[in-house]
Amino acid sequence: MKSTIVLIVLVCLVPMQAIGHPHFFKEDRFFFDRGKSEDQSLTVSHMTVPFNEIATASLPEGEDWHLGFAQLKLGMAIELGGQKVEPGTYTLKIKREGDSKWSLFLQSDEEDDKKKTIELNSRMKSDLPAQDHLNISIRPIGNKEVTEIALIVRFGPNGIEAPVNRVE
Repeated sequence: MKSTIVLIVLVCLVPMQAIGHPHFFKEDRFFFDRGKSEDQSLTVSHMTVPFNEIATASLPEGEDWHLGFAQLKLGMAIELGGQKVEPGTYTLKIKREGDSKWSLFLQSDEEDDKKKTIELNSRMKSDLPAQDHLNISIRPIGNKEVTEIALIVRFGPNGIEAPVNRVE
């Protein structure tokens, strides 16, 4: 009993910084229509890992990175970054092409010998407010005149946007 009380007191007295930096699982879900039917959903999930200017500079040119083990789950066919993508589960990755140039791509979650890579046309944004952790979301971008849905990947001072469109 005494050891339990001592343990509780010690845990309460240890500052949060000493415990370690928290990383958590993040999931963002988007529905084209109000019905919240799984066959109409797009879901992106990832770990909130550090991916700031120091981390991005350490990734060699030509190397791809797992984006916090990001997955994209599609309940329907969509057009993503100008490419038709069928329903299923995909791994979302990024490749460093140069100092400020990155490319975004998907890999199907099939057996290793059947993996399909889909390169996405995307818009690179630089000189954004610095961000210490990876953040991936699906959200509207634009203004009142022109609004579109985009898959957005933010890291360090960079961002990549890939437009999302419904395939009829």
